[in-house]
Amino acid sequence: MEFINDKTTIDFYLQQSLIYLFKKDSNKVIELCNNILKKCDEQLKDFDGKSVRESEEEKKLKEQKYNGCIILGHAYYLQNNLFDSEENYVKGIKCKPSDKKFDMKMLARLGRIYIRRKTWEDARIVFEKLLQSSQANYAFAWRYLGYALTKIPKFKAAEEALTEAILLDLENPLTWSYMCMYCLEVGMHKDELEALPNLSSVEGSDTKRKQNENESLDKSKAKIEGIDKKRLKEAKECLNEVLLKDYKDVEILFELAHLLLKSGQKEDGTNDEAELVSNLYKRILNINPENEDAAKRLAIVYAEYIPKNTQEGIDRLNKFKEKLEEERKKLEEYQNDN
Repeated sequence: MEFINDKTTIDFYLQQSLIYLFKKDSNKVIELCNNILKKCDEQLKDFDGKSVRESEEEKKLKEQKYNGCIILGHAYYLQNNLFDSEENYVKGIKCKPSDKKFDMKMLARLGRIYIRRKTWEDARIVFEKLLQSSQANYAFAWRYLGYALTKIPKFKAAEEALTEAILLDLENPLTWSYMCMYCLEVGMHKDELEALPNLSSVEGSDTKRKQNENESLDKSKAKIEGIDKKRLKEAKECLNEVLLKDYKDVEILFELAHLLLKSGQKEDGTNDEAELVSNLYKRILNINPENEDAAKRLAIVYAEYIPKNTQEGIDRLNKFKEKLEEERKKLEEYQNDN
């Protein structure tokens, strides 16, 4: 299909690219948008340095380029190509006309890319911009903002963002996971922030209703040397909310286990949270029995902190070794047959 050199045609192909994006035909979107951006750049060269004041035609071309960059970024995002997605989103932001509103989906996806890459300051900037640019009060934006602020760390601002996220979306287990991480991080840096308001007092919270179900975690009364007791209690309340909602994000469960193990470490080499951490690793293995990393970490926790369960950890690892040997034999048989 020939690309006609006409600015009205650019608008036409932008509409076509949106249709293909709706159909999730990302390859077609990429082809169209690359042509659009090429034509926009060619025509914008005609305006370079010719006038101090921007003409209507130049403004129109810049808006078309912005739209093309954002749509192209969406197409790459659908392919899980985060590098090219980010590159085009940022390129779009740079050429955005001053009177053009930000694309909310673009900001949300760009922020998630930064969260996945652990570039916390970039994530903070994007989610703050999203909340400033929209009349909607997005719970997910407050949630990711709070998570990024915890990691920076800016604890006071993180507390406010995560509390807002809980008020807006009380049943979301990821929000409670992030609040749990926040409480653990703050508890291990207890001199940097004064007490967090009691989480059970958040309006609409069902923590009190589930008090009986929480008792199993609240029974851990041992002296914690490396973390503030109040923070640890709040973290466990949040963790209970996560577990009661049957949360299955393995990556988040790994992070929670890591922070709990760190928070429970004592100077004498024991760990008050080893049982709880081992339960998290077992939960991961229930979600995915093939997760060798969880089996290894569970075996290490048993060996170092719960000697009576060491054999269970060894048995779990041996199962992986047996399966690995079976796969090796199958591969050898396949190679011999071919």
